[in-house]
Amino acid sequence: MLASEYTEEARIVADDMAGESSGVVKRTGAHGPIAEHSGERNVAKAADRESEDTNETPHLDNAADSDMESDEELELNRMISNIGFGRYQRRVLALCGLGWTADNAWMQCTACILPRVQRHYGVSNSKIGLMSSSMFLGLMCGALVWGPVSDRFGRLIPYKWTLVVSATFGLLASASPSFPFLCVCLFGLGSGVGGNMPVDGAIFLEFIPREKRHLLTMLSVFFSVGSVVTSAVALALLPPFSCPDAGTCDVSTQNNGWRYLLVTMSLLTIVMVVLRNGWFRLYETPKFLLQNKRRADVVMVLKKVATFNGKKQARDAQQSPIMDGAESDEAHAWLEWPETDADCASQRTDAGRVPHGWMRSAMRRVHEAANIKSHVKLLRPLFAPGLRRTTILVWAIWGIVAMGFTMFN
Repeated sequence: MLASEYTEEARIVADDMAGESSGVVKRTGAHGPIAEHSGERNVAKAADRESEDTNETPHLDNAADSDMESDEELELNRMISNIGFGRYQRRVLALCGLGWTADNAWMQCTACILPRVQRHYGVSNSKIGLMSSSMFLGLMCGALVWGPVSDRFGRLIPYKWTLVVSATFGLLASASPSFPFLCVCLFGLGSGVGGNMPVDGAIFLEFIPREKRHLLTMLSVFFSVGSVVTSAVALALLPPFSCPDAGTCDVSTQNNGWRYLLVTMSLLTIVMVVLRNGWFRLYETPKFLLQNKRRADVVMVLKKVATFNGKKQARDAQQSPIMDGAESDEAHAWLEWPETDADCASQRTDAGRVPHGWMRSAMRRVHEAANIKSHVKLLRPLFAPGLRRTTILVWAIWGIVAMGFTMFN
């Protein structure tokens, strides 16, 4: 019901109570006097209407529940916009850009060493394509695996481990005793680095305001930097430590430039791991926490981000800036997000739950990660009637661009 109708009903009841002794009550509405009734009759009508309102309440509550998720999303976007784009967001851009750099750097590395590997192992032209195919197959599998893992277990797990996997298999590839072993290592390398683009892009988007999301294209600059870095290192290592194009040579001693390049790229990847995991602490993204109903953690993360950014200039005269210094309730009062009874009950349940042993917990995580149906269920919102066409178009554009880049690279 409208607010005016509620006000009118309250006025009716008040008039009824005041006029019960006289037996006559004058009912007034928004447009003036309406009718003259006896007090008992008006009280009965008010009771009937109150009963109707009570019956309508569950429907209103259901509608509110259905809109709660979108309301929470809007509230989170508002708070992230109030924080703005500061030091924390710039560091996230740089560190997520390292993941995109590693992605293209390793693809370029595979292309650079391919002729030297063919010479080293005497692989025919019909089979040398297995080397790059193994790398790209790993990239595809990595993107398919690390994305759902980040949706289920958090963004931090792929963020911390994708480059570790890449560096490990890169070092193993540099010591390959045979061509098949090298292809297996390149597949493992690709499966690690393949998760960087989807996961790092999601991390960056989930920490920045909506009006700054166009900066996602900045990650493509890091992608190109990876190719330039690898080409420069290859130019320095491959010519002096590779067999000449004409003549014979001992490949075991004179054709190890490709191994040196793999080792160098692995060491550079390890440096990226140290920068991402040691130099700067990344918090779990607010949108993942909200998706898992961890609203208290959302507020905590946003307060830490706001504190890291330092003093924030107000967007307009009605907003006060965030204070410098340590975290305080007054400085972040605008970030308060009241908890619902369901949140409090959930926290009490989690607090009273006995933790499982590490083996049982690990097996449970493995079982959840292997549950394909649950991962497919996460994609259903993308194909809702309002998003179906947009999802298909975006996927088609990305697929065509990626195919074109791969074909002409």
